Amino acid sequence: MSRVFYDLILERDGAQPFTKRALLSYIIEPFLISKDDPLFFSHINIWHAQEIVRALNQLKYVVDVIDYQDTQFIPHRSYDLFVGHGGINFENISEQLPGDTTKIYFSTGCYWKFHNQQELARFVALRKRRGIDLPLDRFIKQSEEGALRAADGIIGLGNRFTEKTYTDFSPVIMLNGASPWDDHYERCSKDYEKGRNHFLYFAGRGCVHKGLDLLLEAFRRLEKQHLWICSYIDNGFAEVYSDALFNHPNIHLIGWVQIRSRKFYDLMNTCNYAVLPSCSEGQAQAIVECMNQGLIPVVSRACGVDVGNYGVLLDPCNIDEIDKMIRRLSAYSTAQCRRMSQGARKTAITDFSESAFLLNITHAIQQIVNRKID
Repeated sequence: MSRVFYDLILERDGAQPFTKRALLSYIIEPFLISKDDPLFFSHINIWHAQEIVRALNQLKYVVDVIDYQDTQFIPHRSYDLFVGHGGINFENISEQLPGDTTKIYFSTGCYWKFHNQQELARFVALRKRRGIDLPLDRFIKQSEEGALRAADGIIGLGNRFTEKTYTDFSPVIMLNGASPWDDHYERCSKDYEKGRNHFLYFAGRGCVHKGLDLLLEAFRRLEKQHLWICSYIDNGFAEVYSDALFNHPNIHLIGWVQIRSRKFYDLMNTCNYAVLPSCSEGQAQAIVECMNQGLIPVVSRACGVDVGNYGVLLDPCNIDEIDKMIRRLSAYSTAQCRRMSQGARKTAITDFSESAFLLNITHAIQQIVNRKID
């Protein structure tokens, strides 16, 4: 049975009536918890979902919300706008809506075929290096092609790199995600001298997809540079890399860490750098959160995060380049680390602020709606 949240209004602006109705197919958990619930920060998509509803409210839509995996939902109401995510129910719902309903695909990743190709390449490379096969860890099994082609426009989280993976579609509007405000950075006293030898891998599931294997093979060559690993580790991956994970004094396996927790802040104070050599993201929100804490981003282009003069791109993204870059970064002066940290923090609280996200996604939705009308 479908679970539907009807008539959501999170944002009231003046006395103007809500004259339109939108359907959002994304995630429903955000509407079951409050902002003071510890689960609110378990993943940034919880916050994003609420902000999408808030943006739609600002545009005078009352909003109904369903889960993007709900294949039983039948639209019995008349919708002026449909915003959906993923390839599971988007196409089916679109076919049941009137032709004049604007349909927007909300993307949190690169184009799905690009994503899968990049992941397959990582596993082929692992097989060549180590002679082993591990199961694919973030492969998209459900085609998103029909959903993307049914949409009147795509709004995604990412940068120009992410956008270029959607070359066959138009319009494609990429936005920065957000990291909700936190003042820990201003309240802490960080030892940048010590921190320049400490690198944080802070990521979700998918060890090979996100490049943890590359990091482990690079850091095994190093001695004074430390890698702190905050992530779920699959059993098969742990078995293959057990020596690196458990027998090297400069490699520290922490496991999953709740953001904004005491352990999280301890790691933010310990490390100068957040490193992520992922093969495909929309925009690596874990890196954005680390930038909010003043960590210097060290990322692949596929992470979808612009690094300006406050971060470093791993290009090419391979073991030798990671080794070389880690050695170089650990030799940066305290003053340079502090300057880059301040730049990362400033970018996070401006370009990735809550207000910037709300403004940008509101404009993006209206832009696609106007294009449909015209």
